[in-house]
Amino acid sequence: MLPNWEGSVSVRRWAFPTLAAVLGSGFFFLQYVRWEEPLGLDQGLFACFGRWVPRGWLPYRDIWDSKPPGIFYTYVLAFSLFGEGVRSLWTFEAVWIGATALVIFLLGRKIWGGWEGLASAFFFVFFLYSPTWGGFWARAQAEVFLTFPMAAAAYFAFMARGVVFPLLTGVFAGLASLYKLPALLPAAGWPAFWWARKGETLRKSAWMLVGIVLPWTGVLGCFLAKGAIGDLVEAVWTYSREYASVVGWGHSWLGTLWGGIRGLVSGSPFTVFWGVVGMVLIGRELAWWLGPWLALALVGVVLQRQLAGYHFLLVASPLAIASGYGLARTARGLLSASRLRKLLPASGLSLGLIFLWVEGIRWREAYGPGWAYRRGALTREAYIGGFDRGFFSPLEQEKIARYVRRHTEEGDAILVWGLSPGVYFLSERRPVTRYPFHHLLLTEAPLSLRLPGLEERRRRFLKRLRTAPPAYILVGVMDPNGFEPLDSYTQMLRFSEFHRFVSEGYEYETRIGHFLLFRRRS
Repeated sequence: MLPNWEGSVSVRRWAFPTLAAVLGSGFFFLQYVRWEEPLGLDQGLFACFGRWVPRGWLPYRDIWDSKPPGIFYTYVLAFSLFGEGVRSLWTFEAVWIGATALVIFLLGRKIWGGWEGLASAFFFVFFLYSPTWGGFWARAQAEVFLTFPMAAAAYFAFMARGVVFPLLTGVFAGLASLYKLPALLPAAGWPAFWWARKGETLRKSAWMLVGIVLPWTGVLGCFLAKGAIGDLVEAVWTYSREYASVVGWGHSWLGTLWGGIRGLVSGSPFTVFWGVVGMVLIGRELAWWLGPWLALALVGVVLQRQLAGYHFLLVASPLAIASGYGLARTARGLLSASRLRKLLPASGLSLGLIFLWVEGIRWREAYGPGWAYRRGALTREAYIGGFDRGFFSPLEQEKIARYVRRHTEEGDAILVWGLSPGVYFLSERRPVTRYPFHHLLLTEAPLSLRLPGLEERRRRFLKRLRTAPPAYILVGVMDPNGFEPLDSYTQMLRFSEFHRFVSEGYEYETRIGHFLLFRRRS
């Protein structure tokens, strides 16, 4: 039986609300510091869905990406609530993360107590914002938004009484998989917990499966009714499978698993340390609930093969709960133990502080420029320029969008033959192509050749161009990447029909950063 920390002499009644207020203030301060961050690469693509899907465009058929549809309609929801803008997106993300942290707090409080719940919520936010996962690159990703339904599924799996709770476990697990398919894996672990509790495992599992099917039944039914079920399957299943194969080429599954573990530990050693402590101290029954959830979430990261930073956000919720319990339990031990017995928890807390100091350096490097900009010590151009990643430059993206908006009319279409889909959103000019980002599917890149139908994709692309020629064509230069060794300009030269279309109907006007701008001839 744990000592009653809340009632101890060492911790007064005001300690809990005071610490909760401090952590809440820290969360709001972090939002203030990050408020002016620019639109990232993936976020620019999703923002295109958020703007044009409400205007009648259908994902996969009219505008393409390989993610399940959850992320697209989440951006639609964000813009419908707060308006179409980058800051609106960050506001919505903050509300979403806050709501998820609240669910995790309630979960920790339900199982152990308020301090464990508060610590778990803290670790969730801390892990989610760890700069190692990409900083602004990881903002408003599918992995961020799936944390809410995943945490809700875990809550109902823990409760799991009658029919409704197992059904809701499945519904929320299914909703999580509408953001990323690997998010469904933790659902495979809940029956083990129900079995450990000796509580009608088969019946609960059956109702959970019914719940999982419900969200997907609705989605598949909608796309089937619109004749786009094949487009959805091609994007979400076929492309994603080939993508993982290309990414994992030359790497064994065991090597990828080891890379995932190393990436997790190095990404947030402070969170992982307390997570390990929590898993060691947790009871047998709860280990059947939290252990499979955490392990299967990590498997979901590994199955994607790429080990991109934001992929690790799949483990944010279970790891945060384990870490919160580990820290709170250790602190309880320090307060209640006799003098000699205080040595072990004190050593653990000291080691945790070292890991926190290491991560604190990363946080200062990542978010320090944002604070400097907010207090007027840094110009906007210098601040935004610090977000450049290889060929992708948010500052260039904003400059190009302003130029295009000044030199075109509302309602004009443009083509970005490169890797900056945010230009469409920021310039408020619609894409003339189905592929605002994945133009490599129109090239002879290795990944494109693995998918059948290259000639048909090219034919449809050229038909769109000829039917409604864009006002500008923007062609990227010096932007090769791991999936296409040739830059976008060279890709255009090798795509002879497209090159001829540009040469005959457009003239070079200017260059901004990594893009050549061609204007349609009068």
